[in-house]
Amino acid sequence: MKRKGQTGEAFKYIFGIIIGSMFLIFFIGFAYKYMTVSGSKSDAELTNAISDELTALSVSLNAQDTLDYSRDLELYISKGVITPESLSIGKQMNKVIFSPLKIEGREIYIATKTFELPYKTVNFFYFDDKRTYYVLVYNQKNPTNEEFAEELTEGYASMPSNFDYQLIDESDLSSNLDSLATLTKNYEKVRFIFLTESNINPESYFENYDIIEVTYTDEEEFNYGEIEFVDGSSIYLTKEMLVGAFISENKDEYDYNMELALSKLNSITNLYYEKSKFISTRLPNCDYTSVKTSLNNYKGYIGNTDTAMTYQSYVNTIEAANKNLGGECPEIF
Repeated sequence: MKRKGQTGEAFKYIFGIIIGSMFLIFFIGFAYKYMTVSGSKSDAELTNAISDELTALSVSLNAQDTLDYSRDLELYISKGVITPESLSIGKQMNKVIFSPLKIEGREIYIATKTFELPYKTVNFFYFDDKRTYYVLVYNQKNPTNEEFAEELTEGYASMPSNFDYQLIDESDLSSNLDSLATLTKNYEKVRFIFLTESNINPESYFENYDIIEVTYTDEEEFNYGEIEFVDGSSIYLTKEMLVGAFISENKDEYDYNMELALSKLNSITNLYYEKSKFISTRLPNCDYTSVKTSLNNYKGYIGNTDTAMTYQSYVNTIEAANKNLGGECPEIF
């Protein structure tokens, strides 16, 4: 009888361990599932918060900010959609966002500039996480090229100051690749942006790098030209758009944002065209023929990406027509 009692007590003890383990496994599983769902929910809320931040920043012509949500972030940004790593579907921001494909870390560095061609059209947004170091290379011996470099680092349309980059003369770069490799060793990627002809091969110094080459066709304002990516070439229209190319993951991502900007430009141009027709009927003593014709021709061309010089020609014509109305005739924009 004593052995039977001892066996019963042992069985109860083992049974208790089994039941306790089952409860423990259940609660651990429940907690994990709750944490996963909760994390997904907060990531969905995060994209809404970022969207609100961008909308608030849109009132500025030129501004920058740092977003810190007190947590590590892992976001994928592609063609206007921001997708947290935990979600399969992201949020379409309906904004022109130039960014690396992946943003990672605790802070997001953002900036905005206004796209005008020739009138204000839309805000460009630039995203960075300080995992890429940008090296702008120019030719100091060429005064025009030096001025171009200064415009991109000191002017209104310059690289955002909260992004990590440096401007370096091509002759200095060739003799300082070792020191640059040391400076950038903690960055995941180095992007070389040649504002002059590229004649340096940094392959033996950097594990992860790429090269963008820029050719400007406008030697006065530098607002028009061509960009050579690793995967092909595109045009750029304004320095603000060119800065977007510097930050974009590749040609495909850049082209999407350029086309979105041009789509918005077409809509704004159509509004100004309709405005010119309306005002011309109300003010018959004012000659709006030139403005109307220029705007109509321009909106018919917008969207074409064969050459930047044609845009330059249209913009110059529209600006001249708008300014030369004279007298009491109000300008269209």
